[in-house]
Amino acid sequence: MIAEVLIHHLDVMRFLCGELRVVAARAVHTVPDVRGETLAAIFLETGSGAPVEVTGNMAAPGYPSRPPDRLEIVGSKASVTFEHSQLHLLGPTPRSVRYDGERGYQASFDGVIAHFVDCLDTGAPFETGPHDNLETLRLVEDAYRVAGLDTRGND
Repeated sequence: MIAEVLIHHLDVMRFLCGELRVVAARAVHTVPDVRGETLAAIFLETGSGAPVEVTGNMAAPGYPSRPPDRLEIVGSKASVTFEHSQLHLLGPTPRSVRYDGERGYQASFDGVIAHFVDCLDTGAPFETGPHDNLETLRLVEDAYRVAGLDTRGND
């Protein structure tokens, strides 16, 4: 769960919040037919000490096989939620924007691949370099370590 799914959520949270530190993590194996953890919660903090929580469940009863992502950011002047392809700004001037989630996902994927190929062709630097990706991998490894899970595939 952490290395396959939540790695992307951790990457997004780093983009939105800056560098993060894993404070606590829990992960459990709940589905016998799936190797590895299927439920995980990672508790992090920003450089200024603001709390961040990233959770995921591969097999939540009653949810579709690919449940939608949900993001909530609570700020001092406004808050924002993103759920079911709808972004809501909550606060003094509330507003909402709806997105086509499937189309946006595909466009994002297509754009990343096009950027990668373009950089290979032209020698231009990649939008995210190895150091940036290693920082996200560090969070994944820290989450496994703090949760007490073996990351060598033996759990």
